[in-house]
Amino acid sequence: MLAYTFNTLKMNPSLSQKSSPSPSSATKSRTWHQAFSPILWANLSFVNQYTVSLFRSSPQIQAAILRHAPHVRSIHSVFCYTFESLPVQVNLFQNLTRLDSLASELHNKGIVDHTNAVRLLQFIKVNTSLREIRLTVFPLANESVSELLGATLASHPGLVSATITCFTEAHLRGVRHVLRGAALGRLESLRLTCRGNHSSSAAFSTSSTASTSTATARTTIDQEQDEGMEALLPEGHVARHFKELRVDAELQHIYHLTILPLLRHCPNLESLLVTGLDMTRSMQMQGLCQVLEGTATRLRHLTLACSSSSSSTYDNNGHDEQHSARLLEACQTDRLQSLVVQSGLFIGRHSIRALLSFSRQHRFTLQELDFENCRGGSVESKDLQLILTSCPNLITFLAMAPPGRTAGSSNSSSTTGGNGGGGGGGGGGSRNSGADMRINIKDLPIGMGNRPAWVCLRLQRLSIGFSGFLSLNRSNLRTSLSNYLTSTDNNGVPVVTGVNIGESSGTSIKIYVDHIYSQLALLTELRTLHLGGEIEPVSGPGSATAAAYASAFPTGQSSFDLTMRSGLTRLETLSQLQELDVQRLWHHRISARECAWMARSFPCLRTFRGSTSAVLMDDSEAGAGSWGGGVKKPVFVREMKRLCPKVEVWVGSQRT
Repeated sequence: MLAYTFNTLKMNPSLSQKSSPSPSSATKSRTWHQAFSPILWANLSFVNQYTVSLFRSSPQIQAAILRHAPHVRSIHSVFCYTFESLPVQVNLFQNLTRLDSLASELHNKGIVDHTNAVRLLQFIKVNTSLREIRLTVFPLANESVSELLGATLASHPGLVSATITCFTEAHLRGVRHVLRGAALGRLESLRLTCRGNHSSSAAFSTSSTASTSTATARTTIDQEQDEGMEALLPEGHVARHFKELRVDAELQHIYHLTILPLLRHCPNLESLLVTGLDMTRSMQMQGLCQVLEGTATRLRHLTLACSSSSSSTYDNNGHDEQHSARLLEACQTDRLQSLVVQSGLFIGRHSIRALLSFSRQHRFTLQELDFENCRGGSVESKDLQLILTSCPNLITFLAMAPPGRTAGSSNSSSTTGGNGGGGGGGGGGSRNSGADMRINIKDLPIGMGNRPAWVCLRLQRLSIGFSGFLSLNRSNLRTSLSNYLTSTDNNGVPVVTGVNIGESSGTSIKIYVDHIYSQLALLTELRTLHLGGEIEPVSGPGSATAAAYASAFPTGQSSFDLTMRSGLTRLETLSQLQELDVQRLWHHRISARECAWMARSFPCLRTFRGSTSAVLMDDSEAGAGSWGGGVKKPVFVREMKRLCPKVEVWVGSQRT
C-alpha cells in the first residue's frame, strides 16, 4: 500500500494539492512533498503498461520526472520503449547510479527492433554517473548495435559493472566488440550471457549471411584468426580495473578469438566463469592453462563448465580428467576461495590432489566447493573425506545434486560397492546428469588414531551422503537385494522375507552411525543441511526394493535414520539450522517424537524436505490419511505443520 501511494504521488503530484481544502493545507502538502522527494523519487520503476502509457502520453508527468531527476538513483523498466520519452542528449539524472532495462523486444517471426536499443545506449552514454547497468534481451546478433555497446563501455567514465543478457544467437564480432569495450573501459565486472541455441559452432557465425554448417563456420573463423582480440586491443594495454568476467555462452570453437586473448590483458582478475569448454580440444585447454599460470595470478573465484557436446561425450581414456587436473594445477594463486563445477566437467582423484596439493595454499583459503553439477560420481569417497579433513575454512560444500538431477538408477549398483568407493555415478547413467556422490563409511576415521577428523567447523551449507552400511557384510547391493525377494504372493508380486542382521554387525554399524552424528554435531554454524543415504529408490513408495531396503535397516540404534534411538539428539548443537533436506536419505523414520524434538532444538528452521519412502508408511505412525492416489501420508507432514507452523514442508517436489 505504501509503494502504491508513493507511485501515485510520483505520477500525480497534484493529487495532494487537489484534496486540500485551504491554501494552508496546500502549502503543507507541497512542503511535505518537497521534504520527501529524495525518498519518493529515488527509484523509478516502469513495470506495468499503465504506468508507461501514462508517462509517454502526459507532458505534465514527463515534466515532473525531469524536475525531480536529481533525486533519481535507479531506473528499472521492463519495456524497451520507455526511453522514447526521456531526453538522451543531456545529463539530467546527475545522481543516477543503476539502470536495469529491457534493451529490445523480440516480435513475431524473429524480428528484433534495434531502435530502442540504440536510444537506450545513448541514454547510458550521457548519464556519466551510472555505475551499474543490466540490459536484458540485448541484440548481440546485430554487429552495429554490439559495436555501439562496446564503444559505450569503453568510453563511459563511471561504469564499473555491466550485465548483458542475450536470448538469441550471438554474433562473433558482436561478442568481441563487447569484450573489447570492457577491457578498454573502467569496468570491474562483466557478465555476458547468451541463452540462444548454440548446438554447433555455426551459431556464432562471423557474418550475417554465413552458412549454418559447422564446417563452413570453422573455416570462416580460422580465416579471421588475425582479427582476434589481440588485434582489437592496443599493444601492451592492461585492463587494470577488470576483476570479474562471467561469460555464459557456447564459445567452444572461438575461445582463441575471444576469451583467451582478453584474459591475457587482465592481471588483476579475481573471478572467472568460463562455460562451453570443449574438453576434446587440447589446444583450448593449454591456452587457458597458460593464462591461469601467467596472467590471472590473483584469481579467487573459479567456475568451470563443459560445452553441451563435450559433456555428453564419454572419455574412456581419462583425457577429460587430465584436463581438469591440469587446469587446477595451473591456478598459481594461493588465494582461491571458491571452485564451482558446472555441467559435465569431470573432477576425479587427480583433480582433487592438484587442488589440495601441499605445495599450494588452496586447502587453507577455500571457502566454497560446489560439485553438484559435475559428472555423476566422479569424486570418490576418499577424496570427499580428504576435502572435509583438509579445508578448515570451508563455508559451503555441495557434493550431491538435488533430487531429479542425478545420474539415474544405475547409481544404485555402485554406491555400496565393496571397493571402498562411496562415489555414486555408475557406468550407465548420463554423464551430464549431476553428481550423486557418497562417503563410504569405511573411509570415516573411526577410532581416530592417526586418521584425521573433519576440520571444516565453519560450514554453513553442507550437502553430503553416506553409503557402505550394507557392504559391511555383503559383497554388493544387488546380491543382497535379490536375497530379500525370495517369494511371491498370490498375485505374483515379490514379498520381502526380512533380513536378520546379526548382533555383531549391528554393533559395528552403530560405531559408524555414532561417528556420523558426532561429526555433524561439530558443525554448529550450519544453516543448510542436505543428507543422503545408501541408494535411491528405483520405484515409487511401497515398491519391493524400498521395502527390502527398509527391512535391511530395522529400527534401532544401528540405523542412520534420524530417529531419537539412533542418536538424533546429538544434533542439538545445530541451533542455527534453517533448512533440512532428507529426501535423499529416503529411509529416514522421522515421526511425531522427532518432529517435536526438532521444533525445540531447531528454532530457526524454515524449510524441511522429506521423502515418501515406504519406511514411513507404518499405520501406527502414519495413520489413515492419504497422500494422493491412495498413498498414505508420511507422519512428519502432519506433525511438522502442527508443531512448526512457520516451516515450509515439502514431500519430494510437492509443497504441503
